[in-house]
Amino acid sequence: MKGLNPNGLILWESQRIVVILTGLKRPSRNDKTGKLMQVFIFYKHELPSKAIKSGNDKVVCGDCKRRPLNAKQHGVNPCYVLLWRGPDDVWRCWERGGYSRWNRDVSIFNGKLVRFGAYGDPAYIPQDVVWSIAKASKGHTGYTHQWADAMYFGYRKLFKASVDTELERRKAKALGWSTFRARGKDEDLLDGEHECPASEEAGFRKKCESCMMCNGKGWDEAIIEHR
Repeated sequence: MKGLNPNGLILWESQRIVVILTGLKRPSRNDKTGKLMQVFIFYKHELPSKAIKSGNDKVVCGDCKRRPLNAKQHGVNPCYVLLWRGPDDVWRCWERGGYSRWNRDVSIFNGKLVRFGAYGDPAYIPQDVVWSIAKASKGHTGYTHQWADAMYFGYRKLFKASVDTELERRKAKALGWSTFRARGKDEDLLDGEHECPASEEAGFRKKCESCMMCNGKGWDEAIIEHR
């Protein structure tokens, strides 16, 4: 098909969700993550920057309290992802037919690092898709806010539980998750937590590509919440 973007692929889609991989030809320019391949989870029927206003982002973000329409009532900063900076462009490329469909050849992930959830919650990607990519890749990262729902317990060895309070962390730990907590600037690390080395408070000691502990097997981490 003429005009296909060689930098991305459609990994999976349903009636409401499409999952897009980017970074096949050009590495990510995200300073924090480094050269990780990026996986986006989109609501198919609305531009991401519009979906956060209509509430349709719930389809791919679930019960995350940092959804823009939820954040104020929960007293937290809204999601830090700048939709106009990348996600909107990826969605637009998909909408105009710019990406081909993945043929399930996992060799494209050999020796690569993958970030599940550059936008959207990766628990909405079928487990068989995630496992096939994770096993073929050199390493992966990912977080989910769906950790309390038994439907998603199968992702515990793949992703961290994204939590916002000490109580949420305790609950997630009791359910068998490793955690990544967004903490207030005046909150200390909890017992067993490590400071995210890619954070400002840690002096940006590492990029994600040189840490890769944000998976289902890594230790618990925390970062001062940011936008």
